[in-house]
Amino acid sequence: ECRMPVQSLHFTHDSISRVYRHGPQAGSDLEALVEDLRTGRVDPLTHENLVLKAVRYQGKVYSLNNRRLWALQQHQLLLMSRNATVLARVRVLPWTSNGVLKRFSMAFDTNFDGE
Repeated sequence: ECRMPVQSLHFTHDSISRVYRHGPQAGSDLEALVEDLRTGRVDPLTHENLVLKAVRYQGKVYSLNNRRLWALQQHQLLLMSRNATVLARVRVLPWTSNGVLKRFSMAFDTNFDGE
């Protein structure tokens, strides 16, 4: 696990749903997470649900958790006037890990290089 600036991470999807569909956050709106980050109720470096799983592909790190990355990048945008850098905890998975290649292949549909 490492820490990386959120602006250096890339998306695997061109678009995302603004609502979580699975897991403990199912039905939650992403804007609520952005607000929790803004107010400090959630710390991206200590909250277990904000560890991003990612892969390295063609020299870039692509998040497999696009909604969480979006929320973290929105938080970064809100802090730009303060010259602050939002760091994310990132777990870069090896391609040999169980299901990583399949998950990335199914998710990778970006036409904008994950920007």
